Amino acid sequence: MRLIDKYLSKHDFTEVHRIEINVSASKYYLITFEVDLAKSKIITVLFKLRGMPISKTRFKDFVAFLSNHKCI
Repeated sequence: MRLIDKYLSKHDFTEVHRIEINVSASKYYLITFEVDLAKSKIITVLFKLRGMPISKTRFKDFVAFLSNHKCI
């Protein structure tokens, strides 16, 4: 059982957001994987609070990190 399921197993609401982007899916994913989250101070703080390496703030590095640690 994941910790989030253990401590937050029930929720009171569901929220859904939607944004339409006028670009092909392949270009979108290429751009997304190059985004550097370290440019955001709040993201950097959140990574530090969670004990996550700041070097993994690019999305593609973060996904690889999660995959290597069997988080996804």
